[in-house]
Amino acid sequence: MSTLQQLGADFPNGNWIYDNCVFKSRKFKVYYISGFYLLLHEIKTVLVGWQFLFKALLEKRENYIVDSVRQDFRYVVSQLNNAGSTFNKLDLSNKAIFALVVVGLALPIFLFTLIYVLLKIIYSYTRLVCEMGMNKSRVGSFNLSLNDSAIVLYSRNLSEYPEEYKRSIITHEHMHLIQYFYKSKFSIKVKHLSNTAMNYVFSVDKLKRDYFCYIISEQELEVRIHEMLVSYYRAYDKLPESLSELETCYLEYIIGENYDKNGNVYVSKMVYRNHTNADDLRLIYMSVKPKFDEIFMSELIGVLYANLLDYYGLDYRSKVIRSEIAGPNLSSYLYQKIF
Repeated sequence: MSTLQQLGADFPNGNWIYDNCVFKSRKFKVYYISGFYLLLHEIKTVLVGWQFLFKALLEKRENYIVDSVRQDFRYVVSQLNNAGSTFNKLDLSNKAIFALVVVGLALPIFLFTLIYVLLKIIYSYTRLVCEMGMNKSRVGSFNLSLNDSAIVLYSRNLSEYPEEYKRSIITHEHMHLIQYFYKSKFSIKVKHLSNTAMNYVFSVDKLKRDYFCYIISEQELEVRIHEMLVSYYRAYDKLPESLSELETCYLEYIIGENYDKNGNVYVSKMVYRNHTNADDLRLIYMSVKPKFDEIFMSELIGVLYANLLDYYGLDYRSKVIRSEIAGPNLSSYLYQKIF
């Protein structure tokens, strides 16, 4: 299947939307996996994660490391640097004595520690794989551990859902694929959600914090807006042409109704393929602190909408939207370049 075919399925008769998409000929494949194959897939996914971590340690690239362990990473690297500097300052005889002491005394301790750490890693790794395999809320992924054109759907977890829901999952993961290729092609730096900025802009329930951090990330929020646009286009045969129309689209999507020119309430024509998507956008909107109400739609949702227009190949439409947005904006405050 190609990106052109998928976008054609998302926006029926909307070839004007994606005719200039630079990835419209890009092929991808959908894999339905379950049972033993699902377990193997999860094992491979975790291995790729460990590979990424080891790469960060070997290259001493702090930017690879998430905020929660960045301070520890800095400490370990600084201690290694200090130890290396101290050793280099020793003369040859002292280096030899040091080596003997290390071999004679430190080696057993090192081996014991190494075995302990390895056992702990194996335990954590096995537990993580089992948790991932048992997590029924996971229904799909765009996963580089398989290949760079693979969308994985979890058959067991999707079996109870209707076909339209399954198609929405493919839409979701396919947009992640486009994000990946677009950023790679144009060397766009990956951005990381700033927890400090998020806490300043949003009021988040502690019980929902982990999930909120996930859905408010730039990649995930863009994809949820894309699904909203799919519903909007199918209902009204167009995309929002201004920030005002985008706000109308967003509110109608999360509320399910709107007002006509005469002030009369009407039920939205937008159809939910995936209610979770609307729930997520509603949660985000309801979590915005009052002082950011006015700029939330323009400086965050508007910027991400413009990004989506770029993905579609609608550069001229993207420029129109961006011309309405002041900068620096809320998006650049929330999402910061890390490498």
